[in-house]
Order: sequence, then structure tokens, then C-alpha cells
Amino acid sequence: MGRAKAVVLAHYNLMACNATWAPAAGETLILAMPLLHVYGFTFCLRAALAMHTLVLHTARRRFDIAAVLDAVGRFGVTCLALAPPALLAIVRTTEEDATTACMATLKAVSYGGAPIAATSLFRVSEIIVTG
Repeated sequence: MGRAKAVVLAHYNLMACNATWAPAAGETLILAMPLLHVYGFTFCLRAALAMHTLVLHTARRRFDIAAVLDAVGRFGVTCLALAPPALLAIVRTTEEDATTACMATLKAVSYGGAPIAATSLFRVSEIIVTG
């Protein structure tokens, strides 16, 4: 495992990150990652700077697939931010039961924290397109 590693992020780093991606005005985003992780914090910062609606998924111990899928349908979420394992869990759930949630409003998925296989990304794109 090794020693814990840290990277110093300056204000400029965060602003540069925010400049690389900005959803269109009026989007509704859901963040299902911890805010203490830089990806979660940056995503939250992006939403605030762009004045988007942000839905925070705050699971106590585990990622709650049903709650996130319910929020996508209930709030008309257009962009979803997840870690790859959570994203794959959503893909599996929606493939097993198409009635699980309404994915029609979803336009984009953002993920970070770990690599993801191209075949898995293709499965995600099928969910977004077919909603």
C-alpha cells in the first residue's frame, strides 16, 4: 500500500479545472461522491460557479443506488458525477431492471478517482442515449 500521498492544489489549479468543463445553463447535477475528495469538491465548486442546481447524495456508509436513481428521476438530473464502481453499479441495476429509474433527463456522466474500461463506458452511453 505504501505511504499516503498528497498533492498541493493551488487556487489556479481549481480555476483551470473549472474552465475545462461547464454544463449549459440551467442544468441539474447530482454529486454522489464525498466532498472531502478533490473530485467531489471540484464538481461542487463548478456547480456553484455556474449557478446550477446541485443535488447532493449523502450516504452514510455505502453508495445507495436506489436513492441516486430516484433522485435522477425526481429532480430531472442532467449530469451525474460518480466514482467508477458506483457508475458500474448503476449500469448493472438499470440493465437488470429497466423500470428502476427514469434516465430520460440524463445528458452526461462525469466520473473520476479510478480508470474505467472502454466497454463499461459504452454501456453507460447506451443508458444515457436510450434513457
